[in-house]
Amino acid sequence: MPLIRAIASILIILLGFVAHAQELKDGQNLRPQTLQDVADRVAPGTILVLGEAHDNAVHSAQHGALLQELRGRGLKVSVGMEFLEYPAQDALDRYLRGELAEADFLKEAGWGGSNFA
Repeated sequence: MPLIRAIASILIILLGFVAHAQELKDGQNLRPQTLQDVADRVAPGTILVLGEAHDNAVHSAQHGALLQELRGRGLKVSVGMEFLEYPAQDALDRYLRGELAEADFLKEAGWGGSNFA
Protein backbone atom coordinates (compact mmCIF):
# COMPACT_ATOMS: atom_id res chain seq x y z
CA MET A 1 0.00 0.00 0.00
CA PRO A 2 2.90 2.53 0.31
CA LEU A 3 2.99 2.89 -3.51
CA ILE A 4 -0.74 3.63 -3.62
CA ARG A 5 -0.35 6.21 -0.83
CA ALA A 6 2.55 7.85 -2.68
CA ILE A 7 0.56 8.01 -5.90
CA ALA A 8 -2.47 9.38 -4.04
CA SER A 9 -0.31 12.11 -2.48
CA ILE A 10 1.02 13.17 -5.87
CA LEU A 11 -2.49 13.13 -7.33
CA ILE A 12 -3.71 15.36 -4.51
CA ILE A 13 -0.80 17.73 -5.05
CA LEU A 14 -1.33 17.99 -8.78
CA LEU A 15 -5.10 18.22 -8.64
CA GLY A 16 -4.63 21.10 -6.21
CA PHE A 17 -2.87 23.06 -8.96
CA VAL A 18 -6.08 23.55 -10.90
CA ALA A 19 -7.90 25.37 -8.14
CA HIS A 20 -5.46 28.25 -8.07
CA ALA A 21 -5.45 29.73 -11.57
CA GLN A 22 -1.90 30.62 -12.58
CA GLU A 23 0.07 29.71 -9.44
CA LEU A 24 1.06 26.11 -8.70
CA LYS A 25 0.14 25.04 -5.18
CA ASP A 26 0.63 21.88 -3.17
CA GLY A 27 -2.81 20.29 -2.92
CA GLN A 28 -2.15 19.15 0.66
CA ASN A 29 -1.12 22.44 2.24
CA LEU A 30 -1.69 25.06 -0.50
CA ARG A 31 1.93 26.22 -0.35
CA PRO A 32 3.27 27.61 -3.63
CA GLN A 33 5.29 25.14 -5.71
CA THR A 34 7.62 25.50 -8.66
CA LEU A 35 7.71 23.06 -11.55
CA GLN A 36 11.07 21.93 -10.21
CA ASP A 37 9.50 21.25 -6.77
CA VAL A 38 6.94 18.99 -8.43
CA ALA A 39 9.51 17.29 -10.66
CA ASP A 40 11.70 16.61 -7.61
CA ARG A 41 8.87 14.52 -6.13
CA VAL A 42 8.46 12.32 -9.23
CA ALA A 43 10.26 8.97 -9.29
CA PRO A 44 10.31 6.40 -12.10
CA GLY A 45 6.97 4.60 -12.27
CA THR A 46 5.00 7.51 -10.79
CA ILE A 47 1.56 8.17 -12.24
CA LEU A 48 0.64 11.83 -12.53
CA VAL A 49 -2.84 13.14 -13.17
CA LEU A 50 -2.81 16.74 -14.36
CA GLY A 51 -5.99 18.75 -14.36
CA GLU A 52 -6.65 22.10 -15.97
CA ALA A 53 -9.22 24.57 -17.08
CA HIS A 54 -9.60 23.65 -20.77
CA ASP A 55 -9.44 27.24 -21.96
CA ASN A 56 -6.48 28.26 -19.79
CA ALA A 57 -3.31 28.56 -21.87
CA VAL A 58 -1.17 28.98 -18.74
CA HIS A 59 -2.28 25.55 -17.49
CA SER A 60 -1.36 23.99 -20.84
CA ALA A 61 2.03 25.70 -20.76
CA GLN A 62 2.63 24.47 -17.20
CA HIS A 63 1.83 20.90 -18.24
CA GLY A 64 4.20 21.11 -21.19
CA ALA A 65 6.96 22.59 -19.05
CA LEU A 66 6.55 19.87 -16.41
CA LEU A 67 6.63 17.09 -18.99
CA GLN A 68 9.74 18.62 -20.59
CA GLU A 69 11.39 18.90 -17.17
CA LEU A 70 10.70 15.22 -16.45
CA ARG A 71 12.04 14.18 -19.87
CA GLY A 72 15.10 16.35 -19.27
CA ARG A 73 15.75 14.37 -16.09
CA GLY A 74 15.79 11.17 -18.11
CA LEU A 75 12.35 9.94 -17.04
CA LYS A 76 10.20 8.12 -19.56
CA VAL A 77 6.98 10.08 -20.02
CA SER A 78 3.75 8.66 -21.44
CA VAL A 79 0.68 10.82 -21.89
CA GLY A 80 -2.97 9.77 -21.88
CA MET A 81 -5.56 12.32 -22.91
CA GLU A 82 -9.07 12.25 -21.58
CA PHE A 83 -10.55 14.37 -24.32
CA LEU A 84 -10.43 11.61 -26.89
CA GLU A 85 -13.28 9.16 -26.59
CA TYR A 86 -12.79 5.42 -26.98
CA PRO A 87 -14.15 5.25 -30.55
CA ALA A 88 -11.24 7.48 -31.64
CA GLN A 89 -8.62 5.00 -30.37
CA ASP A 90 -8.12 3.32 -33.76
CA ALA A 91 -7.55 6.66 -35.48
CA LEU A 92 -5.14 7.68 -32.71
CA ASP A 93 -3.19 4.43 -33.03
CA ARG A 94 -2.93 4.84 -36.81
CA TYR A 95 -1.84 8.47 -36.43
CA LEU A 96 0.86 7.54 -33.88
CA ARG A 97 2.17 4.83 -36.23
CA GLY A 98 2.40 7.42 -39.01
CA GLU A 99 -0.35 5.77 -41.04
CA LEU A 100 -2.78 8.69 -40.83
CA ALA A 101 -2.15 12.36 -41.62
CA GLU A 102 -2.85 14.85 -38.85
CA ALA A 103 -5.80 16.43 -40.69
CA ASP A 104 -7.36 13.00 -41.24
CA PHE A 105 -6.80 12.05 -37.61
CA LEU A 106 -8.47 15.25 -36.38
CA LYS A 107 -11.42 14.66 -38.68
CA GLU A 108 -11.84 11.02 -37.62
CA ALA A 109 -11.52 11.96 -33.94
CA GLY A 110 -14.22 14.61 -34.33
CA TRP A 111 -11.86 17.39 -33.27
CA GLY A 112 -13.52 20.77 -33.32
CA GLY A 113 -16.98 19.26 -33.02
CA SER A 114 -19.47 19.83 -30.23
CA ASN A 115 -17.50 17.63 -27.80
CA PHE A 116 -14.54 20.02 -27.75
CA ALA A 117 -14.47 23.54 -26.38
